[in-house]
Amino acid sequence: MALNGSIGAGGNTYGSALVPGAVSYSDLVSGDTVTATVNVNTAGNTSSSGNLKVGSYGSIQSVSALGGADAGNYSIGSFSDGGYTVSQLALSGTIAAGTSVYGSALAPGAVTLSGVMLGDTVTPGTAGVDTTTVSGSGKPIVGSYTQSVGTTLGGTDAGNYSFAGSTSAANYTITQLALNGSIGAGGNTYGSALVPGAVSYSDLVSGDTVTATVNVNTAGNTSSSGNLKVGSYGSIQSVSALGGADAGNYSIGSFSDGGYTVSQLALNIGGITVSNKVYDGTTTASVDTNGASYSGLVGGDVVTVAASGSFSDKNVGIGKTVILSSSYSGGDVGNYSITDQASTTADITAAALTIAANAASKNYDGTAYSGGNGVTYSGFVNGENSSVLSGALVYGGTSQGAIDVGTYSIDPSGLSDSNYNITYQNGQLQIIPETTVVQVVVPTTNQITSPTDTTQHFSAPADMTVEIANTQTTITQTTPPPLVNEPLYIGPIGGTIGGDPGTFAGAPVSEGSNDNQGKKNDSQNMCS
Repeated sequence: MALNGSIGAGGNTYGSALVPGAVSYSDLVSGDTVTATVNVNTAGNTSSSGNLKVGSYGSIQSVSALGGADAGNYSIGSFSDGGYTVSQLALSGTIAAGTSVYGSALAPGAVTLSGVMLGDTVTPGTAGVDTTTVSGSGKPIVGSYTQSVGTTLGGTDAGNYSFAGSTSAANYTITQLALNGSIGAGGNTYGSALVPGAVSYSDLVSGDTVTATVNVNTAGNTSSSGNLKVGSYGSIQSVSALGGADAGNYSIGSFSDGGYTVSQLALNIGGITVSNKVYDGTTTASVDTNGASYSGLVGGDVVTVAASGSFSDKNVGIGKTVILSSSYSGGDVGNYSITDQASTTADITAAALTIAANAASKNYDGTAYSGGNGVTYSGFVNGENSSVLSGALVYGGTSQGAIDVGTYSIDPSGLSDSNYNITYQNGQLQIIPETTVVQVVVPTTNQITSPTDTTQHFSAPADMTVEIANTQTTITQTTPPPLVNEPLYIGPIGGTIGGDPGTFAGAPVSEGSNDNQGKKNDSQNMCS
């Protein structure tokens, strides 16, 4: 008997075993036991892996055999097909870790699908980096990010699969970009704040905002005050830090140094003084730098001035210009451009000069005295003499016109010089009485032994000089003027008149009166 019936809907998930629909019989004899084997015809509908492709099929199921205790009583008749459906196989996926440098293109990790049948060709979509924050230039900033891949599949067998997409852990890293560039020439005036050169970047992403802090390395090149010494330096500037809104995306790379120059600081010297001096005929000045001022000197630096000076000329004056010549020493002198104190002022006061009139004497001759006996100078400096004096030497005082015996003043004047403070000292004129000379010849063998020895006697006129002479010795004595024709004597102080030189003095024996002709208030007796 032909057994007829229907095959229910069958189906499976792609890649799994086929699951035909259930068979029902329309004319199976009640009580009989018959089973049916259903065949799913996959011909022409298989994938690369040989599996029935995903889809709905209408007539691919059929009863291919009967079984059971009563199967022998039946033949296969007609069975309607309830359809067959193959559903997509769900795949899972993972995304490998990825990395890139800030500013460069992102390079997401590879996506790996799990569950694809061996032999099938299925490709996932490309993963993307889930960036949310961007820099000023619009670039994803440095950090760690998740990656995602969409549901789209590709490949010959993609239709047999479903994919819900995938999101990784934060396994994508954007690292800092090494920022390179150059530092321009920097410099400052000694003692002022350091001024590094401007920084330029060779690989800053356009649109980003980054600033650089430049360090100037002064180690080993500082002055006493701790400032960078004057000079030109080749490699002391470096970038020490980055700043700005986008600085976090960069690391410090290599920066060339354009050099650094420290120029000298202006230093003005003042306060140098010169001592006043008494005229000495030279322009030499005594300079004092103890009170020198250093305008512009940085605290802690050592600069010392030494100076010499010369007056503008040697002459006396108040507030005279002194030209200074200075030199400098100290460990920090090279850091300064020094403006010298060119000059100062001081006084030269007049030197003391004494002009003393020389003493003069004359015998009374009845004529008036005039002029003088010259002068003696005391106080000329530096080899100067009376040739520097102006005017003419003039004598005054009581000596001028003096006639009579006596003592008179000789007063010098008339000379001047601005460099000398002249003091005049008066001299004396002595007018003495007229003198008469009498010569007495004494025998060679005569020796005066006492004032009573009267071997020879003579009388002399008043106001006389007595010369006692012999062939060997001349002895001259001026005595006070005795009265005319009064007896005189002479006595030896030492020696023998007869042969040896000696000095003799008179002795008074009586008194009288005098005048300009020789009357004197003592008389002497001379014996020889």
